Amino acid sequence: MSSSRAVRTGSEDLERAAQTLAARVPAPLGGLARLAYNYRWSWLPGGIDAFRDIDPRRWRLCGRNPVRMLQEASWEALCRTAEDQGALERIAALEDALRDDLARPANGTVDPARPVAFFCAEYAVHASLPIYSGGLGALAGDILKEASDRALPMVAVGLMYRRGYFRQRIDSSGWQQEYWVPTDPERTPAVVITGADGEPLRVTIRVRGKDVHAHVWRVDVGRVPLYLLDTELPENDGVTRWITSRLYDGDPDTRLAQYALLGIGGVAALRAMGIDPGVVHLNEGHAAFAALALARDTVAGGASFDDALEDVRRRLVFTTHTPVPAGNDTYPPGQILDAFGEHRKP
Repeated sequence: MSSSRAVRTGSEDLERAAQTLAARVPAPLGGLARLAYNYRWSWLPGGIDAFRDIDPRRWRLCGRNPVRMLQEASWEALCRTAEDQGALERIAALEDALRDDLARPANGTVDPARPVAFFCAEYAVHASLPIYSGGLGALAGDILKEASDRALPMVAVGLMYRRGYFRQRIDSSGWQQEYWVPTDPERTPAVVITGADGEPLRVTIRVRGKDVHAHVWRVDVGRVPLYLLDTELPENDGVTRWITSRLYDGDPDTRLAQYALLGIGGVAALRAMGIDPGVVHLNEGHAAFAALALARDTVAGGASFDDALEDVRRRLVFTTHTPVPAGNDTYPPGQILDAFGEHRKP
């Protein structure tokens, strides 16, 4: 289920965030603030240099995060860049390139009114958004960038992991130690989607007899909006908040809840924003519940269960990156019923 408030798709929220950031830097650098909220800069020639050249050391310390860079760079460094005519010309050229890219007509093979909806558990869009672990995320991130380059109407759905995936170090005795670094989404090129009343969009699903509430973040990857669900909310208890804490958490029940939020919650978020995908692409089985959620909605519209399944089959695409048992979770029926048994009809 989702909030009944009139909602938008987050573009206004991104524009407002960019305007707020622009107000904190010298006026000639306003274009950089607008560029910071669309990851298209990261694969535009010269895009990285535009941010790094302000202060290379601060750029490294900020984790190559353009929003943090403009927030944390010294006023002296910002003013120096604002007085550099060559830098301003490069920024203007980058902003023109982004504007021209976004203004291109959509690829005619997909109806923009019914875009492709791409579901994946992780996305390696850029190091400053650490919601990935490895190959699957790199593949997913590249698919979004390629869809943008091809002007293919697409939206993407994932989870906003507050601690991302574990990192590794070797201690003094030679043993590997894992540690996690907070994502801090408030300081990334992401915004929480709000309704016309200014309140955040919220979706709610049921897991183990308990409501799980989530807000939805938007990140722009060129022309592709990436929607990320987040359970770090005060109305959730500690266990529920943990659902979007770590990518591939070690607890099987937590992963099952993640997959439910990704699939069922992702479909609910798209529906709440008025997005009706013509094609649904599941990249790995983590989002498999999305197919059942789509079928449920079709049955609710009056179709039989068999007809609903056939309708979902016609618009569903599945790809796998790790076709080995160790890379795919399986759950016994009892565990599934424990988590979602109340959804069964008598």
